[in-house]
Amino acid sequence: MTDSNTAKPTIVAIDDSASALSLYKMAIADLALEFITFESAEDALPYLKTHQPDLLLIDIIMPNIDGLTFLQKLRDQTLHHTTAVIVLSTKDYMQDKRIAENLGALEFVVKPVRASYIRDLVLKYLKSKRNSNDTN
Repeated sequence: MTDSNTAKPTIVAIDDSASALSLYKMAIADLALEFITFESAEDALPYLKTHQPDLLLIDIIMPNIDGLTFLQKLRDQTLHHTTAVIVLSTKDYMQDKRIAENLGALEFVVKPVRASYIRDLVLKYLKSKRNSNDTN
């Protein structure tokens, strides 16, 4: 988690699609933040054991560990009980939406998605986080 007075907010995106990661990067390129990407949940785990980003973007459909299973593993860690998460998927399944909601996801976004929408979501949740930090 960043110190709102000193460090840039950190966004972590986990998606096995290089084109999706490029879209996210393009969407937020002009924002003052740190953007870290991983192409699998396995690759992200070591980083997330010791870091709490301000916002996580997690794809559901990934090889080996799917995004919802990964999110459950994260929620089991004390560090990530309240980490802000947006779940993305090419499938618009109600069951996945419910699971994501039960795991505390802020949004469930169905791909394909426009870069401007990703940018708006990032700004919305970073602003919300900054406002809640200011009141604490």
